[in-house]
Amino acid sequence: MKTKVFDPTRCDLKFYGTTAQACNDIIQSGFRLPISKGQMFGPGIYFASESSKSAQELYTKGSNMLLVCEVLLGKVKTVDRACPQMTKTKLRGEGYDSLFAKRGTKRDRWSSE
Repeated sequence: MKTKVFDPTRCDLKFYGTTAQACNDIIQSGFRLPISKGQMFGPGIYFASESSKSAQELYTKGSNMLLVCEVLLGKVKTVDRACPQMTKTKLRGEGYDSLFAKRGTKRDRWSSE
């Protein structure tokens, strides 16, 4: 199913740190939206603007694997605090396609949106 994007010209190169196995899976099958809950900005695939963020052990599990991806961002909502209750439906209802949080946004600033 194709989804309508508000601004199809808004693309950018982003980084994604992962394990060697996950890297191979992504190359073979593409990204899959995670089912897990408790993420800082709701369910989604998290990319970084800076390679140093994605290269952290937390994401690579020692594999040192980084993907550089051209990401279609569409119309971007910028936030200055965590919003774990964000969903695709909420984001689209506000007229946005993706979410951006600058590096350094802390978990202890979570709100109960």
